[in-house]
Amino acid sequence: IIKNFIHFMYTNLSNLDNNNHLDIKGSLKIEPLVQEIGKNAFNGDKGFDSVYIPETVVSIGEKAFANSGSGKKFDPETEPDRVGLTIYGCSQIVDGSHVLGNSNDELFNNAKYNNVTIGGNVEVIANDLMSSGKSDFDHTKLTGTLKIESPVRSIGIKSFYGDTGFDSVIIPDTVTAIGDSAFDYSGSGNGSLEIYGYSWTDENGAKVLGHGRINSTIFNHGKYRNVTIGGRVDVI
Repeated sequence: IIKNFIHFMYTNLSNLDNNNHLDIKGSLKIEPLVQEIGKNAFNGDKGFDSVYIPETVVSIGEKAFANSGSGKKFDPETEPDRVGLTIYGCSQIVDGSHVLGNSNDELFNNAKYNNVTIGGNVEVIANDLMSSGKSDFDHTKLTGTLKIESPVRSIGIKSFYGDTGFDSVIIPDTVTAIGDSAFDYSGSGNGSLEIYGYSWTDENGAKVLGHGRINSTIFNHGKYRNVTIGGRVDVI
């Protein structure tokens, strides 16, 4: 009953005022009791500086956080409660894997947040996660640092394509697959790119960063000041 009630509540929160969105500013913290977030739940809610999705969440509906977020920048040292967009829950479970997004659900299309963290129960980041998939530059308006954490092991095709607002990106050593163009045209040019995971394993068991195929790239036209490559990478 609690699960059904919460699912209904979060599905319909967007209808609380005449402008069809929540007139709330500050943080949205979803507590660990919640398992499902419905379709369009927070679509258009631009007042949120900070959103926290716990790892108990295993279902997120289409466009649940599309067009949301204020994009306000903050200093995490002086405002520790402003976590930006923290995603520790997944949107679906596919063949036993916890997956965040798919190419059609536009979960975060045109969202605006400063600093993004993805981890918790998320194992797979789907294709086009932070892009609508409808055009190359119809993407989110995210800034600050993108920190991908354990246990994420796969980053899909064009997941962060065109996200030029990110100053820094951190890819952990748990990542063993990175799709084509995953970070093409990303980065503001003001921060660092840290790569500790790899994109595939060759026939000799070497862990390779990059695909080695014509017209197949991962960081093409990426803009970062400093790049660190290490962790589990054997071959670049």
